[in-house]
Amino acid sequence: MTHDSSLSSASAKRETKAASARDLPSTAAPEMLMTTEEQATVISARDRAERNGGSTIRPINSAWLRSDLVGQTLGHFELREFIGAGGMGAVFRGFDTLLGREVAIKVLSRENNGSEETVRRFRNEAQSAARLDHPNIARVYFVGTDNEWNYIVFEYIEGHNIRDLVDRDGPLPVEQALDYTLQIAEALHHASERDIVHRDIKPSNILVSSGGLAKLVDMGLARLHQVDAGDGDLTASGVTLGTFDYISPEQARDPRLADVRSDLYSLGCTLYYMLTGRPPFPEGTVLQKLLSHSSDEPLDPRELRDDLPDETMVLLSGLTAKNPQDRYQTPAEFIAEMLLFCEDLGIHLQHGGGMTIAADVQPPTIVERHFPWIAPILAFIAIFFVMDAVWSARSSNNLLPELTFQDHSGRRTLNSPPSNDPAAVNRNDRVLPIIADPVRSGAMPDSATTPPGRGSNPLESPVAPMILPPATVEMPNVKIVNTASASLIYDAVTKAKLDSRIDTIELRFNGPVKMDAPLLLEGDMETDKITLRAAIGFAPEMTIAINAMSMYRNMIRIGRVQALFDGIAFRLETTDASVDPGCLFLLETGGAIKTNRCTFTVVAPANMAVLPSVFRRPVTIAMTPAVTTDVMMFRPPSISLVDTVIRGETDVVHLDQAAQFKFDWQNGLLAVSGVLLDAQGSTKASTDLIDVRLNRVTAAAAKGLFRLESSAEFPEQRDLEATLTDCIVRWSPSEAMLLQYDHAPSARLTDLNAVRFKGDNNFYDLTSSLRQIFWEKKTRLEIEALHAEMWGAAVEGDKFGKRDPVAWAQPLDQLPPYSQRRLSDYRLNAEADANYAYDKKAGAEIAGADFAKLPKFPPDASATTNVGVSTGELP
Repeated sequence: MTHDSSLSSASAKRETKAASARDLPSTAAPEMLMTTEEQATVISARDRAERNGGSTIRPINSAWLRSDLVGQTLGHFELREFIGAGGMGAVFRGFDTLLGREVAIKVLSRENNGSEETVRRFRNEAQSAARLDHPNIARVYFVGTDNEWNYIVFEYIEGHNIRDLVDRDGPLPVEQALDYTLQIAEALHHASERDIVHRDIKPSNILVSSGGLAKLVDMGLARLHQVDAGDGDLTASGVTLGTFDYISPEQARDPRLADVRSDLYSLGCTLYYMLTGRPPFPEGTVLQKLLSHSSDEPLDPRELRDDLPDETMVLLSGLTAKNPQDRYQTPAEFIAEMLLFCEDLGIHLQHGGGMTIAADVQPPTIVERHFPWIAPILAFIAIFFVMDAVWSARSSNNLLPELTFQDHSGRRTLNSPPSNDPAAVNRNDRVLPIIADPVRSGAMPDSATTPPGRGSNPLESPVAPMILPPATVEMPNVKIVNTASASLIYDAVTKAKLDSRIDTIELRFNGPVKMDAPLLLEGDMETDKITLRAAIGFAPEMTIAINAMSMYRNMIRIGRVQALFDGIAFRLETTDASVDPGCLFLLETGGAIKTNRCTFTVVAPANMAVLPSVFRRPVTIAMTPAVTTDVMMFRPPSISLVDTVIRGETDVVHLDQAAQFKFDWQNGLLAVSGVLLDAQGSTKASTDLIDVRLNRVTAAAAKGLFRLESSAEFPEQRDLEATLTDCIVRWSPSEAMLLQYDHAPSARLTDLNAVRFKGDNNFYDLTSSLRQIFWEKKTRLEIEALHAEMWGAAVEGDKFGKRDPVAWAQPLDQLPPYSQRRLSDYRLNAEADANYAYDKKAGAEIAGADFAKLPKFPPDASATTNVGVSTGELP
């Protein structure tokens, strides 16, 4: 089953029950662009010539659509099976011949192609969905026109919509209904953060996969909330949009009034349906239902089933209040209260809850804002005055009372006689107040102390020790995670979103923590920064395992925020060569990544590299198409690595569509079976530059450093400028530093100004081609002369680097798989007579990584992981 409201074959067979036009007054009623829940929401306009008596809905001949389109190709998408028809057109199960994956294709009917407003609304669906990237929202892949057919390509989802589930099985169990509701609430939270209102939440627009993952579909009515009403607005006055069994009162009056609270109202009606098997107002005409939504209270669901806890009524009333001001004001507020209720009821939700949100987030008071840093100071002052008072008492009276205390063995003893022997006093016996590091704080080590005996001189007679309990002092901008728990990390990130003071999350634990769902780092593109760092003395490792059963394909998603990662190890393992291998980081619109002293390890099956292009190697950092298409609205994406090491069966950076992008790496080791940068083509020509800078990097990439690809669909490649300084680079002799794949010969491919290599003091070990070009049919272009020219003056001649062999401390062709390699594997041979990259007099490398500054990899878990990995090979 796919993602559209009419994606079910069963739905296509349903008998349509459209509301009759006579149910509405002939004068004051708005034009109805909606239907009952039994059919898809109608998105068609009344023909201008028929406004005084024609039908409000253009009929769709689904049989004709099925026979005309099944088996046809639109763009590079094959239409293989008809699934269902809706108000705007039809939905097909299709196949993406370029990427080799199943997709869902919504095709606008030719009856509606003549309506400019309908076409605009149809494209608005794609644009709205493209702004969203959330596991509970069906993703859009492509929008296009072919042979006068307008179509949108969506994620294909195997499953059933909630309407069909309830029709088949009856009302859902409470836990299951709340689980689906929570997932969709999180989707609405994601959409509302991007100012998108769905405006058509209903059971048939929520698909549930076999694993229980709920997906919100059909963005046909979605709109940007901040768009002003005007001539260009798709929502016109006098037109009601929605499905009237689930529509909010204000949206029924004027859809321009709809905001996220309207979506929450519709979600409440959907929850009512899941719990009872019927909408809140199941009977009556269209007008009667609209009036009921505005003024009547629905039947108490506890009268329809006796196992509903009272808390469900609190949730329902907060969602479906008639006045938007009386509802939950945001999805976050609803999620918080729902999670509290579930905790009180002992209900465990299988999905959702990845964003645990405080229920009542009020702006912090002055005391709350300043208490975290005032408290330690007050404690210090109190300790000072107490000690001063005690010392003053000692000064006025030399005779101290006998004190009891615990010695190191735990026995209860009396004070010893005074001793004037300094050696008799252990230096640990002096106990002073300890102030925790306010930034990277932690518990103080426990210490047992034995106070010295009573002395005749009060200045020489220490008081009984004042032992402070272990304490962790958190600064207002730091959230500390003390346990290797993914849920605690998710909670910390959520609190950082809700509290603008928090900009740092500190991990105070050692060893791995398995991430079950993507960690969402999002914010305002200009102001928000978030740091995820290891506490001093700790070595946390964040891991993710991807297989055929995994619901997620990435560990961390970064959008509209500058994310800094400091001192953390990241690990991805994929065990199935037949699935999308995923990535560690997914960089979204307006995002920036910075790493300091981090390690990345990617473990993949041995045969993944030889599978078709759809099953490429995993990616360390991937960028969504929105990153490259939205660079005019947001800052260009950037990645900055400092003292960072990357290893494994992986490509490091992948761009779905090339655009302006900056990559900077200062000191590091790269040991991968793929490439450093893989950039696809773009639809438009541009002078935007892909700017790559490497300094003191030892790079061993089997497939070369750069791969640029273009196709008939994305024909334009971006200019590449690579600046390498003090680097050692190695790739397989059969490959090239830059590989270009193009769909057709082009003069631009051999333009030396389109690809510029700069640098100084670099060493290229046993390499041959600097650049290779292939046509679509993989026919190699004869460019030996171009090699020589590019190695020459066009790339700064000898300054660019030397192509002499590098003497390694051990043979690289005998190393273990890439994901098991170590820093020591890439040290240079200090004893070799001819090793141009090593200065014997200085006793150090003059190029490549400064290994003393690099972090070590965590203990290798691959020995206990049953994953086939590629064997050691060049480089």
